[in-house]
Amino acid sequence: MIRVFGAQSCGQGNNFTSKIMGHGVIINYMKKMSLNMLKNIRYKKTILVVLAIFFFAMFISDSKYKKPHIAKIAIDNIITQDSFRYEKLEELSKNKNTKAVIALINSPGGTVVGGEILYKSIKNIAQQKPIVSVMGEVATSAAYMASLGSNYIFAQKGTITGSVGVLVLTSEITELAKKIGISTEVIKSGDLKASPSPLEKMTPKAREEMEKIVKEISKNFINLVKIERKLDNNKTQLISDGRIFTGQSAVQLGLIDSIGNIKEAKEYLKTEYNITKLPLLDFQIRKKEKFIERFLSYFTGNVNANKFLNLRGLISIWIPNI
Repeated sequence: MIRVFGAQSCGQGNNFTSKIMGHGVIINYMKKMSLNMLKNIRYKKTILVVLAIFFFAMFISDSKYKKPHIAKIAIDNIITQDSFRYEKLEELSKNKNTKAVIALINSPGGTVVGGEILYKSIKNIAQQKPIVSVMGEVATSAAYMASLGSNYIFAQKGTITGSVGVLVLTSEITELAKKIGISTEVIKSGDLKASPSPLEKMTPKAREEMEKIVKEISKNFINLVKIERKLDNNKTQLISDGRIFTGQSAVQLGLIDSIGNIKEAKEYLKTEYNITKLPLLDFQIRKKEKFIERFLSYFTGNVNANKFLNLRGLISIWIPNI
């Protein structure tokens, strides 16, 4: 009896211990679940806070442009035909809250068409509201052409500007091809078709026709400078050979208006248009460059190598180090 009772007591003890251990496991599991839930809640709260801050910043950023302001735009690197930039400048011209525009120009130029379109876009803004150009290190060729559309042009004393004119870049590799055992043959519908071409020597007739085109577009560019800057014949003749000028010389010749920076540009807007006490807001007019473009620009003096190597048509540019 005693043994049986002892065996039963031992069994009951084991069951009791098992129950306690089972409850302990459940309690620990519930604790872990609770901690995980708290972590998830905190994580979700963090995400919600970050999203709230992001959307609030977006709202604040957008709301800034819904109040009167002066827009600051950057025209830099190689200038080519750019539909994104064209649309953004069109937006600026129509935005009633944009009371004036300051264009920071730091570019060696680009294509003739790119410069023409940019000039017309800036001229369009100038017909709606004042726009002031402020030249940086360099504002030559197509970049100088673009600045002609603004109401007033500032530069630094050491700015390089001018280089009025156009050019055609071409290469011819027939001699190199011969040296490496490659022969080239071109069949075309006319003597001037696809000329100039790297696969054949330029003929005198082809050279003559290309020179005509270059002279025609250069004349248009020179006449534009003469009209916009109100130059006399002597000064027009001086710029017609495509030479460059410092900012200081450009002021003396009348190619630009004054020496100054953003501070002077704001003072000009205050004096001439009574635009004062307005915030100066950055306005992006170009798409962000791809990583490879930024990487290559590091080796080409901040010039977009991809754009430079893919310049099309007539070119109006000044890059002595390339």
